[in-house]
Amino acid sequence: MEQYDVFLSYSRADSNEVEELISRIRAEVPGISIWYDIEGIETAEQFQTKIIKAIDNSKMMIFVCSDRSLESEYCQKEVMYAKHTDKKVIPYLLYGIKLKGWLLFEFGLINCINSHKKDEVGRMLSDLKKWYGEAPKDNGNSTAIADPAQSSSQDNEPKNAQAHHPLYSHPSNSWEQRSSQSSTSEITQADDALEAEVSNRIQQDRLINGHEYVDLGLPSGLKWATCNVGAIKPEEFGDYFKWGETSPTELYEKIDRLMHQTFDAYYSLFRMLGLVKKKNSLNGDIRWLRENNYINHDNNLLLTHDAARQNWGGTWRMPTKAEVWELMDNTTSEWITINGVNGKLFKSKRNKNSIFLPAAGWCTEYTTRSVGELGYYWSSTPDDFGHVDAFGLSFNSDDLDSRWYNREHGYSVRPVSN
Repeated sequence: MEQYDVFLSYSRADSNEVEELISRIRAEVPGISIWYDIEGIETAEQFQTKIIKAIDNSKMMIFVCSDRSLESEYCQKEVMYAKHTDKKVIPYLLYGIKLKGWLLFEFGLINCINSHKKDEVGRMLSDLKKWYGEAPKDNGNSTAIADPAQSSSQDNEPKNAQAHHPLYSHPSNSWEQRSSQSSTSEITQADDALEAEVSNRIQQDRLINGHEYVDLGLPSGLKWATCNVGAIKPEEFGDYFKWGETSPTELYEKIDRLMHQTFDAYYSLFRMLGLVKKKNSLNGDIRWLRENNYINHDNNLLLTHDAARQNWGGTWRMPTKAEVWELMDNTTSEWITINGVNGKLFKSKRNKNSIFLPAAGWCTEYTTRSVGELGYYWSSTPDDFGHVDAFGLSFNSDDLDSRWYNREHGYSVRPVSN
């Protein structure tokens, strides 16, 4: 089987960035052989045979690290298999992301390459040229690439790679300096403390009241959450909410449906005849909403009726109509599938960060509809023309739209924070 210098592990959501990286590596290191999957793997069996053989026949791995690849089961399996078979692994961090989750847990504070820092990328390309290009190898200490498990089976591996567990080193406190001054137990304790400190800082830097956000570089500075209300992963649907209600829409069991449908039929008839006078957030016009403290002077939901604030707390809230438009104007959208879930990836035009909105469909009390085909997301802005609608974002595989929707429908809520 063909041998490769580099196995490249990545998420298909990052294909554009990966193509740019491959082009640059090949331009800087002529003749380097890179394996990366561009055709897709349809079954677990194909994954086992195709991927494992490719890793076995590669000298090292570059893991293109993003929120999507960190969430990918395949990427995690690839990286862990490379680690346990003593392959060199280089985390290449996209979009300013930091080490976190299973990658941080398995590798600790491994040296990695930040794609936004030219000097780090330059050192990586220089090292690749030394190891796999025409330039002679030297015994200097310029390598920026970490070596979590130095392999002795590859003849052209760098001779100067660190043999110890790689940590970020400080000019006045490198591993070598500490090892000559401290005992093994002291070093271990110091490293554990440093890892815990950095792990905690990484988590806190991107959390608001325990929920993760993404900075898309929007003009307003608005932060968008990575998950829907009721979800813990970007690809999870989460809960459905009627507009202005803070408790999720409940789906009734079959035994209850006929009763509720019969009641709703009579209720709709009575409302048409003007026999029902009671109003709420679902059928009150803009004047009624204001008089009954549902909306503020800007005609947006008060936080007491905001599903994001009432379920997540902190400074989270539902986006306004203007903020939905800001998202649409400052991002590109692409229909993708993550872990078997369809949805839209919104990629910033300003800093390349992105958020994924799953196509959760919508619901009534009786059923969910268009799951995997359509996505509907509420804003906090009601229709101000007297209709019983509210503004929302919608999309399918071909289109992205924003318009007014019936408040009685159960839609998804993606929180934002200033």
